[in-house]
Amino acid sequence: MAITTYMLGDTSTTHAGTGTLTATTTALSGAGGSVFLSELTPGTVIIAAGQTLAITAAASNSAATLQTAPTTPLAGAAFTIIPMTLVTSIGADAVNPLGSYYAWIASKHLANGLERSVGRPRALWLWKNIAATARTALKLYCPGKSARVYICTLNDPSLGTYAAYQAAMIWPDSDNAYTPEFAIEMRDLVLL
Repeated sequence: MAITTYMLGDTSTTHAGTGTLTATTTALSGAGGSVFLSELTPGTVIIAAGQTLAITAAASNSAATLQTAPTTPLAGAAFTIIPMTLVTSIGADAVNPLGSYYAWIASKHLANGLERSVGRPRALWLWKNIAATARTALKLYCPGKSARVYICTLNDPSLGTYAAYQAAMIWPDSDNAYTPEFAIEMRDLVLL
């Protein structure tokens, strides 16, 4: 099963696991009574051998698949599990946003008539009508103007596919709780 919806996560809640990673493959093997089926759902983020990676599927309690292959192996060692929360479950009236994905921040015009992309990808999450409880729940992930978070977001609108990223969550300058339309920008997306 692939990542198929919007999710948010931060480092405030973590669990421990043990496993084995082989560099250049997307396989994660569990060790010592692993419970991958209950803890490693699609979109879950793990930190292992100094790398932040995302789970795309858990086939059994001891076998899972990563979104991207690690560059450093891990042999039967501990890793950190960062659970993700469905955006639709953050508040009583929460719904998924309308998502947009941009492959870069801006374009730079070159002297030869071509253009060059500048900056990492970004995403925009837009709610046409968001309940106050959902807006308050989102603010817990971004208590200031911005915060580093983990997200699962639409990454190819034409195919309807999603991917997990580390991102800078940017709270809007105008946070008028009486306006039903609300947008959050996710900048500096790094694929996990």
